[in-house]
Amino acid sequence: MSHLQAQKAVCCEICSTKVNVNWFCMRCDEYLCEICNSLHKRTKQTRNCTVIPRDLIEIKIESDKMYSERNCPNHNSENIKFVCRTCNNIEGCLQCVLEYHVTPGKHSVELIGNTTKDKAKDRYQIERLESILESKLRHCAERYSETSKKNEQSQFLKEELVSAIQARSEVLEQELKKAKQKMLQRVEKLFSDSQTHLEHHREQCSEFRRALDDSKEQLKKKQESTSQTDLQSFTQQAIDMFKKTVLPEIPGHSFSFALVAKGTVDDIFGSLTNEIAKVQTSVRDAKEKLYNVEVLGTIHTQNARGIGKICPVSDQMAWIAHSNKNSVEKINKTGKTVRVLKTPFPVQDIAVNSDKDMVLTANSTVWSKDLLNEQSDFRDIKNFEPFSVKGVALVTGQDILVCAQLKGDPGKVVRLSWKGEILMEIHDVTEDPVLCDPYRIAHNIFNDDIAIACRDNILVYTKAGNLRSKWNGLRSDFNPHGITYDNHGNVLMSCYKHNLVYMLDEDGQDGEDGHILLDRQKHTMVTNPWVVAVDVSGKLWLAGNQGVIHIIKYITNYQ
Repeated sequence: MSHLQAQKAVCCEICSTKVNVNWFCMRCDEYLCEICNSLHKRTKQTRNCTVIPRDLIEIKIESDKMYSERNCPNHNSENIKFVCRTCNNIEGCLQCVLEYHVTPGKHSVELIGNTTKDKAKDRYQIERLESILESKLRHCAERYSETSKKNEQSQFLKEELVSAIQARSEVLEQELKKAKQKMLQRVEKLFSDSQTHLEHHREQCSEFRRALDDSKEQLKKKQESTSQTDLQSFTQQAIDMFKKTVLPEIPGHSFSFALVAKGTVDDIFGSLTNEIAKVQTSVRDAKEKLYNVEVLGTIHTQNARGIGKICPVSDQMAWIAHSNKNSVEKINKTGKTVRVLKTPFPVQDIAVNSDKDMVLTANSTVWSKDLLNEQSDFRDIKNFEPFSVKGVALVTGQDILVCAQLKGDPGKVVRLSWKGEILMEIHDVTEDPVLCDPYRIAHNIFNDDIAIACRDNILVYTKAGNLRSKWNGLRSDFNPHGITYDNHGNVLMSCYKHNLVYMLDEDGQDGEDGHILLDRQKHTMVTNPWVVAVDVSGKLWLAGNQGVIHIIKYITNYQ
């Protein structure tokens, strides 16, 4: 019987039973039942036959199709093709299995490795994997080439940028050296002139003393030899002579001098415009020729409600507050809202400290908010009841300035610490108060002055709270609203009724010569100007009641 026939046999070849046909004689090539197997082993002709379990012959047939390069250490002529799972996965050849692993039901013998069919399947999978890997490698090579080109471009741009920065740094260093030299020369000249004046004054004092001593001697002689009337006449003549010829004039020099920033550095590739102010007074021509105005852009905010305050934190970003709305938002120059702060109160005014801290006014309370900690709550700094708080400004890195109003009272301006301590109050209680209904406020970083927009005037106070100047506008019914200082220390304010934006010098002392920076008749974007603000680059942010912000560049001819 062939192996193929034996594989298909299901009955004993001797007794033809189909029960317990569990054995196969490899020599006789036939299946045996349990009884026939016992007789097969006792019969003289077949007792030396190799009889194996039926399951093993089927595995052996499969092993004949399998190729193995591993030689059996126990039978050198045989190859390892089997493993017994019952005996700790011991591997061996067919002879090993026949000798040690043939007991039915006690050993689980399996083939090792793949058959020819499995090898073909594995070969197909390997070829497919190889194709995928080649495709991935080509894609990686393309990406590597693109990345290399981008890296080369980035390196080139980096080198160009470094070169430009170094070149600009050298130029700035030279300009700073020149500015420093000019300042030192001016200081030396001032001290030299002052020293010359002091020497001249000392000589005049010496002459005065000598003349006074001579007059004393003459007076003694006159007392001895003349009458009382002649003595009085002589004394009066001596006094008149001292006034006209001997006493020096009041000196016209002082040791003070100023550095006026003529502009700002827009970026590292711009031009340095901070220079020492010239000694002579600038000559101002007709008002319409004082300023060159250019609208750089228009921002349409997502909220159409009028804007009550703008606080630029850079030349690209600003915090804005809409009139009496329970939120403030941060926008960019495209008008996109990048952050929103919901407030538990309608906001009246805001001030921001370098995008780190925000101070807000609402009803009678001054609030603060830590912008770096989004989870922080609004903290009440001070409650001014029965006063209502309006405008607010920050003294750089120090204190808070607040405008407070009360019906039947002229109102006041208060300087607070961050802990809510009152450091100073400006409160005019005279019969005709100058400070009346303060609405908005601004701080001058150059000299710590305080500019206040009141009911019908602009007031400038010193840091100590002394009134420096008062300005009533160029037209009747002056009603200022927004107010700020620009990067040159000039006061900018908006007049809602007249569609005007005014400019005063840093002391607010331009008097009747206060200048119109923007006029609705010449600049159509000036429609009911409500808010003015200046960013770090010196650009003016102007808004009204339309929810639109204009960014404006202005240049003064006399600066």
